[in-house]
Amino acid sequence: MKYYKVAVDVSNLFDDMLVQAQKSFLIDKFCSLGTDQQIEVVSEMLENLNGDQVAEVIEDAFDNLHERAQEHVINYVNG
Repeated sequence: MKYYKVAVDVSNLFDDMLVQAQKSFLIDKFCSLGTDQQIEVVSEMLENLNGDQVAEVIEDAFDNLHERAQEHVINYVNG
């Protein structure tokens, strides 16, 4: 069996999706990346945000951590 890789522009399809479907699609794609690629994507995203937006992203990420992980973050920051 032969496998073929095809590049397809789905931007119009993506634009027609509901916002929740877009979010799910992007999360699935992001999660399929390797750790190094995820770090690169997040770094690039943060570079394109202003200070308030970066603070909001960090706050949202922190809020989504479970309690024990939040404690680890707090302990790490407090040194």
